[in-house]
Amino acid sequence: MKNLFFLLIAFMPLLLKAQLNEWLPNRAMTDSAHNNRNACLYDQYNEALLFWDQELNSTTTQLCYRSVYPTSLGDQHIALFQPDVKFTNPKIIELSQGSSSNKFILVYQTNEGNDIDLKYLFFRNDGTISEPAVLSAMPGDDINLCIYGFTIAWENAGKIFLSDYQSQNEMFSEPVLVETTGGFSPAFSNSWLQYLTTDNDNTTLKAKQYYYMQGNWVLTDSASKVFAGQCSGLNSSQPWFGMNLCMQQDIVNETSGIIIHDDMFQSQYLRSPSFNYTQPVICDYMIGVKSNLFILAYVSDSLAQKEVFALTPISGLSNVSQWPGEDLNPGIFVTFPSSNIIRANLFWESQRNGYSTIFSSCYDYLFGGTAEAFRNEDLTIEPCPFQMETSIRLRSGEPALIRIYNLQGQEIKTLSLQKESDGWDKAIWDGTNNSGNPVPPGCYAVIAFTGSHTLSRLVIKS
Repeated sequence: MKNLFFLLIAFMPLLLKAQLNEWLPNRAMTDSAHNNRNACLYDQYNEALLFWDQELNSTTTQLCYRSVYPTSLGDQHIALFQPDVKFTNPKIIELSQGSSSNKFILVYQTNEGNDIDLKYLFFRNDGTISEPAVLSAMPGDDINLCIYGFTIAWENAGKIFLSDYQSQNEMFSEPVLVETTGGFSPAFSNSWLQYLTTDNDNTTLKAKQYYYMQGNWVLTDSASKVFAGQCSGLNSSQPWFGMNLCMQQDIVNETSGIIIHDDMFQSQYLRSPSFNYTQPVICDYMIGVKSNLFILAYVSDSLAQKEVFALTPISGLSNVSQWPGEDLNPGIFVTFPSSNIIRANLFWESQRNGYSTIFSSCYDYLFGGTAEAFRNEDLTIEPCPFQMETSIRLRSGEPALIRIYNLQGQEIKTLSLQKESDGWDKAIWDGTNNSGNPVPPGCYAVIAFTGSHTLSRLVIKS
């Protein structure tokens, strides 16, 4: 409690001064001459790539990608193409920089066999792409893939499976069966795997904690909660933090609504007596201390057509898509353009000229107020996000100390600074706590204490 109180006091000026912007005007990310769907963003170390699947005809869908810049787009490239084969639903697994020749993994669905299977590609640091490898080719359709760190989950014929990427041999572990009957729509919330099952007119949300240790899976601490009606589309769009999940709820003779569910197994409901709220996606609003605030996007037919709306804690509700046509399938990806800016990137599909075009908008907010924004270079953290270690540099003429906290207010690590020849003070955080044990992936607060002031930044361990 003492640590939480102290952290709240340290953060309070920042929280009060935090500036939030409106959603930026949307822009097209793909052409309008194909059906472009299922956007997925890779953003790390000043490189941003947008992946999506592009339908060429009724039997062929290719995987595409392009660089994404603040004001312009790079050329479109083809990651994977094969005549009369559909490659769809790309997902990204980020890898540790410098730990291998590979930068990240692209996991996707393919219908090359008699059903839908999962395969993956390595994008290498030298710019080349590996040959495809099989992740799952079991009978039945492997669909609804979700990722947390190096762990992935998916559904197949009412069963839920887990697999973990093994960096030492650059392969995935054999799939382990988590749910045997009626499971669907898996999603991660921190170290919990959650998924849905149905029973008559109700839907049960199930949760299990999981660990992969020395080649074995350990599943513990099961929990469940029952909701009325048919629920679907369980998801959490933030891969590092992931306290909040959401899903669509359909009840007979009522409009479609949304359930927001947090890691304390508490639920909120969003429903209108007149309009449908569908296809919700969510990301945590990472500026408070365990505040359970979030950014929520969903599709509503309140304007007589399907439009994408976004709800933020302070700016409220916005119609982001604003197009006289159908807008569908929103997705949110959180990135960090600098050490004190958090960006929610929203993508969706808009029906234009008879095809589906991917559009995007973004919403920036500051960790810290205007004064800290101007002094951004006084405390830098690179790389961010990180997996192995990150460098914390402070410019101050006074003795200083670095303390790292999780967002529950608990001190994780104390670091001493070493003077560099250029006048900066520097510390390296290797992602461990004061006992030398690795901390889990997530969002942490880095606070530099000097004789006269403090500076704060967020750092992400992925």
